[in-house]
Amino acid sequence: MTEPVPAVADTRPYSPGLEGVIAGETSLSFIDGQHGRLLYRGYPIGELVTRGSYAAIAELLWTDEWIPDARLACQPVPDAVMTALRALPADARPMDALRTAVSVWGAVTNPSWPPTPEQARALTAFSPSALAAFARLRQGLEPVAPDPDLDLVRASSTSSTASGPSRRPPGPSTRTSSWAPSTGSTPRPSPAA
Repeated sequence: MTEPVPAVADTRPYSPGLEGVIAGETSLSFIDGQHGRLLYRGYPIGELVTRGSYAAIAELLWTDEWIPDARLACQPVPDAVMTALRALPADARPMDALRTAVSVWGAVTNPSWPPTPEQARALTAFSPSALAAFARLRQGLEPVAPDPDLDLVRASSTSSTASGPSRRPPGPSTRTSSWAPSTGSTPRPSPAA
């Protein structure tokens, strides 16, 4: 047996934490810790959270466009994904089921790289349906198809319960309006190259 080679000493200076270290560059967000600002696509997070719907904020992140009346409905679980969910043990964790569902969806659809907004919408729209289907399967119940007239959140809860919540008439989300996020005096950061 050969003798172990001694490790070369690391002579770099010790630097605790990541202060001043650029971990990545993105056009999606801007963090200004010194001034307590978090911007998504140049808009203050507080405005987006209080005034935007899930679908409008998702569209902003995916396309860099503010669409206040954006709508995102649950989609049915693809057959290959449902087959995989049926094969999971009833005591599997929901996150394991979701990870499996997304992996099977990716293997079947073979999405491009980088992903497109259409692929992001498709993945986002079927994921709650997959979790709802798994919740019913682990209870010994058959999955229920999502209601396309309901938004993403309401449709996923309807699909996971036996009777679902009371149904509201179709229409825009209660959080959508003609409001558009304001960039205020803060210019939107330029997209990273």
